[in-house]
Amino acid sequence: MNQRTDWDNLFCSFEGCYNRTYSGGLCYGHVWQMRRGDLGAHPLKKQKTEPWDVPACAFEGCESPSYDTAYCDPHGQQIKKGQALSPIQARKRAKLPDGTFAQCSFEGCDNPSRSIGLCRTHYSQHYSGKELHPIKQEIPCPVPECRGSYTAKSRIKCCPWHVQKGRRYNLTVAELIELFTEAKCAMCGSRDALHVDHDHACCPTRGTSCGKCVRGLLCKDCNTLLGHARDSTAILGAAITYLETRGLRAA
Repeated sequence: MNQRTDWDNLFCSFEGCYNRTYSGGLCYGHVWQMRRGDLGAHPLKKQKTEPWDVPACAFEGCESPSYDTAYCDPHGQQIKKGQALSPIQARKRAKLPDGTFAQCSFEGCDNPSRSIGLCRTHYSQHYSGKELHPIKQEIPCPVPECRGSYTAKSRIKCCPWHVQKGRRYNLTVAELIELFTEAKCAMCGSRDALHVDHDHACCPTRGTSCGKCVRGLLCKDCNTLLGHARDSTAILGAAITYLETRGLRAA
């Protein structure tokens, strides 16, 4: 019985990172950096910098690499669902006489066929009972360092993650590009876990803004600091005085 092997693209595609892939060829940490718009701006806290041996799945006869447990992802799913472990069938793909895989039979589609002569996307359209139509072309998001994409029919010309930010804070695509260019915390300079900061005196509702009161980007710690101080310069000034006059730091 044929087993599915997934030894290609084991590690993150970001240069110098050897964490296991999570989505889109990137590890979990670099995926979130990409979504925040600061991919590669700083090293991950937990980043493997050298290749390492990934053990094979513990299920007898399975040649797939193990993941979080001693088993590969499909066998891990069987365990999670309480099912008896069984071999994973390889997906059959049509091969041409020269050994290459056949292309999707839909006119103009160059993707490899997966089932009944159709690629994965067109087979999904067929299975859902929809009329077969061309696959939407993905256009890269214009926000710097973002690997997201959008389709030509999208009303807002950026990836879904930045569309959400634009809607919540009433920012245009141009304003998003300006905000996330060389993105870093306006207070400490960190590039980790950045949040859009706005004046709560103008828009008190958490996570939303009129757009006019957006002040910039802050890391999680600095954003929390301002939140606990209620944006009060008096409280922050008193905190500075306290640190300068009390304790070991003052000495």
